[in-house]
Amino acid sequence: MACVRIMIAGTSAEQLTQLGRSMGDILIAPSTGPDDGVTLGRATRLIQFGRVAVDKDLALNLYVISGDRRFAFMWNVLGRDMMGCLVLVESANEEGIANAREVLSAVADSGISALVVGVTGDASRLQQVAERLELSPGTPIVPCECRDRGSVKQALCAVLREMLAVHVEESAVPRPAAVSVPAGAA
Repeated sequence: MACVRIMIAGTSAEQLTQLGRSMGDILIAPSTGPDDGVTLGRATRLIQFGRVAVDKDLALNLYVISGDRRFAFMWNVLGRDMMGCLVLVESANEEGIANAREVLSAVADSGISALVVGVTGDASRLQQVAERLELSPGTPIVPCECRDRGSVKQALCAVLREMLAVHVEESAVPRPAAVSVPAGAA
């Protein structure tokens, strides 16, 4: 079975945990003590891992990582081995949008070429979020409701489509120009 490695990063630990729970296959480590990031029933984890079977021949290995600045060192470390990335952004959170720019920059620096931005909250604000993030033209931006498994699957499908498009673009071999042979030269 082929495995595709996808990093999912976001600036809201709550959204990331909801995404993990909605997929059902994401492993969320239990709390281990009083100083492990647990506050008021919410936990900040460095990384969560899960595998989602697409079909009998393909599985997605999902690495869900916090977009919290204190974990920035891991964005580049993980990014080196990822084939695609979904960056979650809350449409109504100005600070989250500002932090998402840093995550997007780190993702770009790590060499991940297939990037999709998933917007949580008000899906009618996709264009506004794209403008505030100063996304490159052509960067896919899709709605992604983290509590809804179908919405998360659609966002992951967008990452797979982007990976395929990037792969086709990178592997395109220029074809030689047609050679015309002057009459009588043959």
